[in-house]
Amino acid sequence: DECPESIGTPSLLSHGASRCLQMDNFGLGTSATAYADLTSMAEVLVERLQPFYSPQRTGTEEFNFEAFSWAALESLKLYMTSDEIAASLESRNTCFRLEIVYHAMMNHKQELTELAEMKSKELRDCGEECTGLF
Repeated sequence: DECPESIGTPSLLSHGASRCLQMDNFGLGTSATAYADLTSMAEVLVERLQPFYSPQRTGTEEFNFEAFSWAALESLKLYMTSDEIAASLESRNTCFRLEIVYHAMMNHKQELTELAEMKSKELRDCGEECTGLF
């Protein structure tokens, strides 16, 4: 037996969770940014940028935070709206960019949690015999 069609349909989900269903890997993508931690990504970015900046600049904590903010933005580029990306790219303020990315990450986490809870409910409701979940 298949589960009822109404369970797990996008009409029962929030707009954001429904949007995640339409995205590649639920908005995580399949590039290295979906699997690497942000600290490692930022370290790689700093290494690649070193030839273009002075050692005094790349050795600062500020530069590391700036690289971290760009790595975080890169990791969310499939999920974020074009307005959020534009605001991040236009900002010269690292703290502001990190705040935009933080809010996008928290929204994404909430939407992924909603999807996981929906799938868990489907499994509980349908039992082992359910064939229409995946």
